[in-house]
Amino acid sequence: MSDFSKFRTAVSGFNRTDVVNYIESTSIEHQKALRKLTDERDKLAAENARLQVELAGLQKRLEQAQADNDALSGQVNALAQEGSDLAEQLKKSEEARQELLARPVPQPAEPEEPAPQPEEPPQPEALMALTAREREIAQLAAARLSNREIAEKLFLSEGSVKQYVNQIYSKLFLDGDTRTKRRRLAELLNADTPYTLDPMHFQRSTVQ
Repeated sequence: MSDFSKFRTAVSGFNRTDVVNYIESTSIEHQKALRKLTDERDKLAAENARLQVELAGLQKRLEQAQADNDALSGQVNALAQEGSDLAEQLKKSEEARQELLARPVPQPAEPEEPAPQPEEPPQPEALMALTAREREIAQLAAARLSNREIAEKLFLSEGSVKQYVNQIYSKLFLDGDTRTKRRRLAELLNADTPYTLDPMHFQRSTVQ
């Protein structure tokens, strides 16, 4: 009503041109105010859209955080269960250890004395110059076994036995024919007194 009263006052005090100018200026002001309101409305709409996007992002992050929290809760529960199982196993191990400690310790059995080994018969002094294989062949040769029989008994060739026999005769300085050398070898093996080896001849000597 006040605006209309002002309008009537303006009409009564001004001519038509002034009234038209007044109406146009007033219309322009209204349009400016309307445009300003429209701009503010558009800004608010844009801000609202931006806030909606941010809200959607925050909602998504909240859902992801909730899912991560649920996963962590599951892991914590699993670790708690494993810890409980380990504590139970540790308890059982400790009980078993205490049980073992409570058992009497068996006394170690006294070691048995080894059975006395039979002493090897002393070898004649002259045979000390021979190797173990040569002494073995010398014993068989002294027992009047032929080279072939010795070879069969020791799983050797007859030629190897012959070579061993010749080495034995050479080391013991036995000379003469085969029968003489074997007889002296037998005497040497069965001797009760030591023999003296001489590069020139082999002679039995009795200790005085």
